Parts: sequence; C-alpha cells; structure tokens
Amino acid sequence: MLYFIVPLKSRAASHDWERVSRLCRRTLASLYQQTSPQFRIFLVCTDVPTGLASHARLEIVQENFPPPAPNKQAQIADKAAKVRRGLIAVRERGGGFVMGVDADDLVHHDLAALTAAQPQTNGWMIRSGYSYSEGSRWLECHNDFHLRCGSSHIIRLAPEELPDDLAGPAENCFVLRHGHHGIAAYLAGIGRPLGVVPFPGAIYVKMTGENNTGPDLSGIGLRATVSKVLRTRPVTPAIRKAFNLKPL
Repeated sequence: MLYFIVPLKSRAASHDWERVSRLCRRTLASLYQQTSPQFRIFLVCTDVPTGLASHARLEIVQENFPPPAPNKQAQIADKAAKVRRGLIAVRERGGGFVMGVDADDLVHHDLAALTAAQPQTNGWMIRSGYSYSEGSRWLECHNDFHLRCGSSHIIRLAPEELPDDLAGPAENCFVLRHGHHGIAAYLAGIGRPLGVVPFPGAIYVKMTGENNTGPDLSGIGLRATVSKVLRTRPVTPAIRKAFNLKPL
C-alpha cells in the first residue's frame, strides 16, 4: 500500500484560504487518479479545505495545530509536525510505502502501480520531474528533481520506524531528520538504496506566474538562459492527463 501524506497549512497561516483550498483540491484530484487502487491519502490539517468532497481513498486527519509564527523556520516546523502526524497514521495501519506530497504539487498517475508491482523494494526517488508556474503553458524539466522538491521520495517503512506520538524532536524519525535533500544518501549508507522512478514522477508547482507566451528568461545570464531553454517543454494534453494539471 502507498500512503500519500499531504500536510496543509492552516487558514490562519494563509494569505488566501480560497486559493489554498483550490490548490489542495487539485492536488488531491491528482492523487485520486492513480491507476492502481493500492493507495490511501492522509490529509493532515487544522482546517478542512473549502469545497472538499469525500472520497473513498481520502482520510482527513484533523488536529488543532497552533498557527505558526510568520517566519520560515516556524512554518517548516508546522509542516514537519503535520507530516509526523501522517506518519503516525501510517504506523497505525501497519506501515507501508510513504510519500509526502505538498498540498499544491501534482504526481504522476502510475506511482501507486509502481509500488504495487514491487512491494519488497526499499522505495524510489523521483529524479526526473517538472516545475511549473501557475497559469503558464510551459514546464521546466529537471533531472535533479529530488533535490528541488519535497514531493520526491517513496520510502517503505516498517511500523517500528514510524513515530507513535507527536511529542519528541524530528531527530527521532529519520524521515523527518534528513529531509528530501539527504534521505536518499542516508538510506544508501545503511544498505537500503532507493531506486529511481522510471518516468517523470511529479510537478513542483511554483506561484511565480510566468507569462503564457513562453518561458520567462529575464534577469538571468546567457548560459543560464540557454540551459533553461533546453529544459523547457510545452504543457501537452498527455502531461495534463497524467498529472491532472488543470487550471485552477
């Protein structure tokens, strides 16, 4: 079983709750369209997104998390606490494959099929993926996606490797301790190397808003401009379908 953990910021911490809710609903719709039924979603939140309908694969884990202070460190800690709560839910169900998904990112519809076909694998990293600016007709391809985005690792975890309460520091759970920059190297170092998802596995959604006429190349040097042009691809109907990349 593949468990998607989706931590959602609170209404109090959001500048535009309606927009946050729309982004979250689109992310969940991306998860719902998995081609294998062997998955479950834990949406961990203080406030339930507006307009959210029930779904057989969705479980809302609602806790009264205190609103974080308006600084990056506090917001990271708030997100980590919600991921930890999701990991507790996975432990309660006996462990399995776990993937954290930011509440505005999108994933490929074959991830659950990949885990179902190889249940004894350590897991995978998403090395190939896309970044996307909301409203654009263009994507940027990345071959180091797992270093750019947190929605990038699938890890098989036994119950004893998962937290059983919200108390205690992140250091007590290696998934939280290492984060997406270091978790693959850590697992390789203890003899549990991750495989590589054999297709572009996720889209990191950015809100910078590139225009719709082409990739934004302003403000960067010639070498970076050429590199970005080579990585840029149009948003095709096939990509929209595979990731549920639809307008908000």
